[in-house]
Amino acid sequence: MSDTLTASSLRTTHQYSLQRSRGNTKHHRNLIGIGEASRGQCRSAILNITGTKQVQSLSLEELSVPIVREPNGGILAGGYFLPINTDAVNQTRATSRVSYLDRWSWRPNLNVLTNHQVTRILFSNFSTTGSGTQTGGGNPSATGNSTIVLPNLFGNPAPPTLSKPVVKPRQTSTSALHATAVEIASFASAPRQTIFARREVIMAAGAIHSPQILQLSGIGPGDVLRRFNISVGVDLSGVGRNLQDHSRVTTTYSYQNTSYPNPLNALGAAAQAEYRANKTGPCTAEPSSALAFLSLPMVANDSSAILASAAASDPSLLPQSYDATLHAGYAQQLSALTAHLAGRQTPAFELLNDNSGIWTMSLMHPFSRGVTEIVSANPFDPPMIDPRYLVNPTDMEIYVRAIQFNQRILDTTPMQVLQPSFSTPVRNATEEQIRDLLRAGLQTMYHPTGTCAMLDRALGGVVNPRLVVYGTDNVRVVDTSMQPLIPNAHLQAAVYAVAEKASDLIKQDAGDPMGEMPGAETDAQMRAWAQWQASINGAPGGVDRGRAEP
Repeated sequence: MSDTLTASSLRTTHQYSLQRSRGNTKHHRNLIGIGEASRGQCRSAILNITGTKQVQSLSLEELSVPIVREPNGGILAGGYFLPINTDAVNQTRATSRVSYLDRWSWRPNLNVLTNHQVTRILFSNFSTTGSGTQTGGGNPSATGNSTIVLPNLFGNPAPPTLSKPVVKPRQTSTSALHATAVEIASFASAPRQTIFARREVIMAAGAIHSPQILQLSGIGPGDVLRRFNISVGVDLSGVGRNLQDHSRVTTTYSYQNTSYPNPLNALGAAAQAEYRANKTGPCTAEPSSALAFLSLPMVANDSSAILASAAASDPSLLPQSYDATLHAGYAQQLSALTAHLAGRQTPAFELLNDNSGIWTMSLMHPFSRGVTEIVSANPFDPPMIDPRYLVNPTDMEIYVRAIQFNQRILDTTPMQVLQPSFSTPVRNATEEQIRDLLRAGLQTMYHPTGTCAMLDRALGGVVNPRLVVYGTDNVRVVDTSMQPLIPNAHLQAAVYAVAEKASDLIKQDAGDPMGEMPGAETDAQMRAWAQWQASINGAPGGVDRGRAEP
């Protein structure tokens, strides 16, 4: 039986893993993509600006767009040269798995179960706080329900002895649902299995699947749950609502000047062989690290009029399923969005450049709102996802100004050296031609956000400031679904920051306000564990490699 369960999801495969932790994992400040370049976790691409990247930089400066020399310095809007997430020693990608999971894989209180899916959360007091016996997520065709014992799937030798932390049972509220277990299955017709939790259940399934699991468990909009004969434990209208995403559209201005070689051509067989052999060469760099985050006043003379129109948005532009609390929450979001976007430091859109002439625009702060919800009581049926791109006309207007600004960039003196062509859209495209391009070519950046928002319940919120789901006393959400407004940047750094903060909250709520769990490891133990870890994965030994900063 574990103290903490974490359900996480891969966005496209509907695979889940379960992680057990007694809460004594130390957090570390080495946030990948946020800084700490000296520690080898983040390589900067701005030290040697050449070729097409240099041309884009000069073009933006000709249009009075500042170049942000340090992407993590706090200045939001301008031209950027992205840092990349690589290990400086072996020149491999520093993913969240490598940086957070693998380094602690030796812990005896950590288990990962693959090829299984969470079907629902189980509550001990559902019949007294909800509308009858808990239903939903079940499988009438499957027989049997068993308790599962998680194996150590890493296949590592036994680690040094770990001192056991003192476990403080969470106090159960008589007026809130109390989660005691998570139900899982390997496929739709498989028997359900149960993993119990003594302390709490942590949802990290993402902005699509966290609300799906909550709805299957009886937490969500009551009308949606009743439609599929799922008993309502907490009628929480915000679950699956407030969906936001960074949409994108691609334009093509292929460069004709061959004296500036296409960087993509440099990543051929020879470069790949060099990388595999020595971890050197062009494959250690990112070909599309030059981009810009541009504010609306930077690109549009009529930005004030666009935002004034946005502030007066018709409430009917929101989904019909939104109730009064969601309308109230959106009204506050609308006020904040229009105020921030009026300044020159808040990006309205991102301009991505692959250095060969393919440019992608992505809307950073959409005014449109969408919905995701279950389509049946079967957990293996993918949920409905309706981002409702461009429903609010303000989003269309910002995109039009973004593509029009492309023309201005292409007309600058530095950019003319590259001899850009015009394919999609054509040169000097009309507004209607641009709108047609957007209607036909808009796609997702795969950044869904906001569907379990940290807001007051009266504003359509789902979790409180400690990330606990309203109406429960021990279910927490730690992923992009808790962010009420989508960040005006890529989500990686924001996700890591939320997770780091959540780890502090979890430990504090377990009775450790300083973030050090009872039974914490000694220096000698940590040194032994670091040496053991090095023996199984070839990493350099020593405390610094295996131990987080205090």
